[in-house]
Amino acid sequence: MPAFQRYVLRSVIILLMINVAGLWTVTFVQYQRLQRLSDQQLATQAQLEAVWGVTAVTTPIATPSFVPKPSSSSLPAQVQVQTLTNQLQVLEQRVIQLETVPTPTPKNVPTGQPSASSSREVMIFLGSGSSTDTSWKTIPGASVTINPAEYPGLSSVTFEAALAILGGEASARLVASTGQIFAQSTVSHNTSTSTWKTSPAFSLFSSPTTYEVQVRSSSGERVDLGGARLRLQLR
Repeated sequence: MPAFQRYVLRSVIILLMINVAGLWTVTFVQYQRLQRLSDQQLATQAQLEAVWGVTAVTTPIATPSFVPKPSSSSLPAQVQVQTLTNQLQVLEQRVIQLETVPTPTPKNVPTGQPSASSSREVMIFLGSGSSTDTSWKTIPGASVTINPAEYPGLSSVTFEAALAILGGEASARLVASTGQIFAQSTVSHNTSTSTWKTSPAFSLFSSPTTYEVQVRSSSGERVDLGGARLRLQLR
């Protein structure tokens, strides 16, 4: 239960308790006043009898019990007291029930682009394409320029490619536009069902560099590159 809601409920309960205590105090004061009037009347009657030797005719004042019987004058106060008491009991039960209900913990909803506060991983998409070459072929447009300074704490990278081929084996890898080959990034697949393949972890260059994707078909069948991406791990 949120702290603010508990505070509001407790404040209402305290106000109700104050109202109930006030009404009972008024009732008790009225009772004491009537008691004093009754005592004064009895004392006056005794004085008259002592002086005149006769019994004075007086109108007795009924001494009410601590809790007077309902009447046209006392009924509203009693009804109000009972109503406030009932409300107080209901609110106390409600507070007890709410305090026993655990606060739900929000679940983490995975997204394609993790936030910096909840994840230390960044995904960079490179592109897609196809080729029937049996030698390595650079896929036009499947490239990205990465400046490591923009990713503080970059520790390692994995290359992922969604590959499909009708017959033979399809392969993909990451290369630098300057000609360097990241041999550890090579991944392969040999069915017509497009499947994501992930390479072992490796490191990128420490300076801004453009990286490209190359594919190769072992049989001359068309290699379909459904997508390629880099997964950056940050410390």
